[in-house]
Amino acid sequence: MMDKFEYEGIWWLPDEPEKQVSGTLRFTPNEGAILDLIGSFKDIKEINKIILGISSNGKNITLHKCFETKSNVSVPGLLTSSFYANEVFVGAHFQKSEDIKFRELSIRYSLFG
Repeated sequence: MMDKFEYEGIWWLPDEPEKQVSGTLRFTPNEGAILDLIGSFKDIKEINKIILGISSNGKNITLHKCFETKSNVSVPGLLTSSFYANEVFVGAHFQKSEDIKFRELSIRYSLFG
């Protein structure tokens, strides 16, 4: 089972790096990866989209196969949104799905004796 983690950072779409939004990525084994933004990406509604980010401690993060789960506008005018990510890559930026390729894979089983 994976450990939970949390990253605060700045997030953007690969095609629009100048439109950055602040937010927090949280992962728990039960809920998966949820990105909560103070703001929104208007043009990401369907699955298979990529969101890029950099955490407050300098880690590059790619969220892959994302879709919006929630959007809220409060009065006076604060827009928030949440996205679910099917895959999270910490330590790398991938601009498109075709770029996500690996030469090696390492697996560690903690409960095998």
